[in-house]
Amino acid sequence: MKIISILQGAIRCLISLTFVCFFGCQKNDSERSFNLKGNVKAEIDSIYVYPGFADMKYIDSVFYRFSSPVKNGAFNFIGEIPHPYMLFLYSRSGASEYFFIENGDTDLSISLINGDRNIQISSSTKSKTQIEYEALKVKSLNAIDSLMVYSKTEDDYNEYKEQKDSVLIEHLKKHPDSYVALWYFINEFSRYSNYKKVYEESLPYFSDEIKKSKAFQVFKESVIKSKEFSFKNQSFNLKNIALDESVFSIRELMDEQYVLLDFWFSHCAPCLKEMPKYIPIYEEFKDRGFEIVSISVDETKDIDDWKNVIHKNGFIWKHYLDENGAVSKKLNVTSFPTTFLLNSEGDIIQRDISALELKKFLNDSLN
Repeated sequence: MKIISILQGAIRCLISLTFVCFFGCQKNDSERSFNLKGNVKAEIDSIYVYPGFADMKYIDSVFYRFSSPVKNGAFNFIGEIPHPYMLFLYSRSGASEYFFIENGDTDLSISLINGDRNIQISSSTKSKTQIEYEALKVKSLNAIDSLMVYSKTEDDYNEYKEQKDSVLIEHLKKHPDSYVALWYFINEFSRYSNYKKVYEESLPYFSDEIKKSKAFQVFKESVIKSKEFSFKNQSFNLKNIALDESVFSIRELMDEQYVLLDFWFSHCAPCLKEMPKYIPIYEEFKDRGFEIVSISVDETKDIDDWKNVIHKNGFIWKHYLDENGAVSKKLNVTSFPTTFLLNSEGDIIQRDISALELKKFLNDSLN
């Protein structure tokens, strides 16, 4: 799965909220403050801090400033947190690697020059969670990440991701108080917005203390909801290829046994790499109970590009426009391409199925 423009969307949202309480404005007397101080070598005038890819619904803390001015290379964030948080820093020069903070002082330095993402944290201010995270990286995560970078196929990439999931599950079994494991799974779930069995498997292993946290409770609820989600009886206000207002519902395709629902946009390179693979599959199975519905999240300014890409590439199946991605956001579809293989009832058979897997499934199912 390739992540497209998620940081850009987050930045637009955060900038619009500058100097507003980012994570809610209710103080808890039992919370203590943290002080995140740092130095950056890049020539920038401001820097942002993010709780990974986690949605705001997971956050139960107060950040008094989520953006900090950078003066002479120095920046400072002050806030309150009830438990450890996974964060990363972002500026126009790039994004840092993930790191963990707890209450108290954290002093770090980062370059952000020429793609340098490495953070150096002073050993005297390094949190216990950060120490745990670094040990886990050295033991196994770094090696898997290196293999993922050089993956030759998407199947290889997904296999390495499953290895990381297994490492975190085994770590969690031995360390039920691990906020490293909690934020890893929250981050992955938020980033890809799809149900995976490993997320549900992780839930019982967390300690009673972690289970009290808002982050865990929202994660558990979201995982269960995503598992039970169906497109049955849902309808979406979209536009058709002629830009007429149109209501799409899976009920329109009840005569089809299977539908591939494909979310994309016209300037999405991974989308345009994958979609041509659907053409021979569609030609083979379109008269045997299979349909494709592509829903574009193109912005208003790119509507002409959307139409041109469809016609230029011969994508002859059904197309709708979710202008500016309003519907997709409500479905938590934030990475592209995202696909759902549905049955005629609107139940999800598989999410993000590859073209090769799709053809095999249809061969086996539409004899």
